[in-house]
Amino acid sequence: MTIAKPTAIALYYVFTSIGFILMIGNLCYAIHHAYVKRTKFNFALVLCATLWSASFIPLFITAKLTVDLTNVRITLAMLKDIDRLKTCLRAYNMVYGLATLVYLLIEQTRFKVIKGVMPYSKIYDYVFAALTFAIWIATFFYYGVINTTNSTNTGTAIAAYAVYGLTVDNILSFTFIYQLYKNRQKLHKGTSNPQFVLVVRALIVLCIVSWSGLIVFLVGLYVYANDNLMRTLLFRIGYSFTPIQFSAMLVFMYSIKTLLAQPAPRPSSVISSGNASTLGKAKDATHTASVVSKTEKTRVMADGEEATLGRPPTSIV
Repeated sequence: MTIAKPTAIALYYVFTSIGFILMIGNLCYAIHHAYVKRTKFNFALVLCATLWSASFIPLFITAKLTVDLTNVRITLAMLKDIDRLKTCLRAYNMVYGLATLVYLLIEQTRFKVIKGVMPYSKIYDYVFAALTFAIWIATFFYYGVINTTNSTNTGTAIAAYAVYGLTVDNILSFTFIYQLYKNRQKLHKGTSNPQFVLVVRALIVLCIVSWSGLIVFLVGLYVYANDNLMRTLLFRIGYSFTPIQFSAMLVFMYSIKTLLAQPAPRPSSVISSGNASTLGKAKDATHTASVVSKTEKTRVMADGEEATLGRPPTSIV
């Protein structure tokens, strides 16, 4: 199955425009949130949304050019157009690659808040960041920016990096949700809490949309390997899913603060009567000290700051 060139051009512009408009909406929301709560974490989300939005620009530039250079005999007059196409595609790979790298590092930063209920060594944060950067260099950057002579190799490398990114994203996110569920009594939050439900729903949408977009891309890459028009169309359809994925990610990230922020736990009783026995006062003092001690020990990390689960964090997002 193939499509006519005029139809291909129209569909390229349609799906690219849909994705771009949705991504601009995400960017505006991220900017608003960063303006209201000015933290490094929120500014990093703005940077990620900006890069992601910018990645659509080369796709607009190459929509018609890609079709014009498909299934034609190459002449000397076309060499400039070919070079322009390669430059635009390389620019797209670079900008989108940076956006996904920032996204994964943001995901790692957000995961640090789980330390309050699942303590782990800081060394794992450094190992994860180094591993992510190494895989990004070896796949996305090398085959997507430096060595782009073979489109199949480039597509395979980008797909491999996408699978790694989505797998890591899903593992961290579901681990986070599981730990919150397991410690819901400790956090004084039930699974019926609106914020908990919102986070879970956002995570489900994030996973479904992310993998659906990747599957569409892989179908185009391998099933339509010899049909450039269909392969490119399926790529653009799959890429138009990413703003929806990013929207779910923003909801997931921003909702965590509200989920963790809660009133400080209070002692069940404080004996203040002058007739209370000395033993009763001692027990109550011991109980109060125990609650305070447990609360102070339960800390979460976010945006480089510490916050106690027993009271609203000063800066989670």
